[in-house]
Amino acid sequence: MGTPRCAPLWLWWISLIFLLLRHTLSGFALVEGADSVLTWRYKRELANETGAKTAADMPDEPTLSMRPKTPEELKIPQCEDSTADCAYGGKCVAGPNGYKSCLCPASCPVSIPVSCRAEKHDDYCLSMSDDYREKFLLPEPTCYMGICVCPPMFDPWKMEGSVKLLPFKCDRRELRVQGVALPSDSVYQGTDAMLFCCINMDPRTFVNEDGVDFIQNSSIIREPTSTPYHEIFTDGFEPPRCWSLDIKNAQFSDSGSYLCHVKTVGRHEIPANFTIEFVVKDTAPTNLIGDSAFAVLCEA
Repeated sequence: MGTPRCAPLWLWWISLIFLLLRHTLSGFALVEGADSVLTWRYKRELANETGAKTAADMPDEPTLSMRPKTPEELKIPQCEDSTADCAYGGKCVAGPNGYKSCLCPASCPVSIPVSCRAEKHDDYCLSMSDDYREKFLLPEPTCYMGICVCPPMFDPWKMEGSVKLLPFKCDRRELRVQGVALPSDSVYQGTDAMLFCCINMDPRTFVNEDGVDFIQNSSIIREPTSTPYHEIFTDGFEPPRCWSLDIKNAQFSDSGSYLCHVKTVGRHEIPANFTIEFVVKDTAPTNLIGDSAFAVLCEA
């Protein structure tokens, strides 16, 4: 008799619990499936809280450090005149942020067409590589006087073996010179060597044939054996940019400091020097075995 009286009460509790569970599940579904104001605020507050902690621990955000560098950040001079400011065949071009910088044919990678004389499309000279554009915010290659010109390079060029030359630049004010000794800056007496003074741009109209001297020990001026103008300048190929001094049958008098001294012409007189320390060592000892001779190549 007692059970029938209690049945309505249990049914009421079961119905109430069922309704509560249904309401809770509906709420979860709403939060999970919809971008409601509450969930957005929660996400924003959580992000701000996390961001505040990471900002204190890491002042530089990864997104900022990974963005392309501007010409100002790269310390590229702003140009005004293509002829006066840019290297040979260069053009002064405004970039995405309005900053003007020089483009030139010497800095174009092999993926860029050489001639654009027969084409009338502005984008015929294509684009720099994805890797380049991710690193640098500079103007895209463009056609100038029938030749494609490109923004400056930042990776060194290989000359011979492990020797790396300065990357090509397009603004005359970025002129630099580098000295290299081959096969080494330390050779044995009686052997041959070559000293090189190489600049980082096409020398034409800026550094004349006699524009580089090898000054030994601050007093003896030695004229180059060869210059870039002894070679052929061809569109689409890396322009010659090295002056060389041949040292035949090296003697102790050839030892010393060799200053690569560059003289420029035009509006910008840019001082550019580099010192090569060159050493001539005593002849390697020679041992005789029978009728043959061999040199024991060891450090003196």
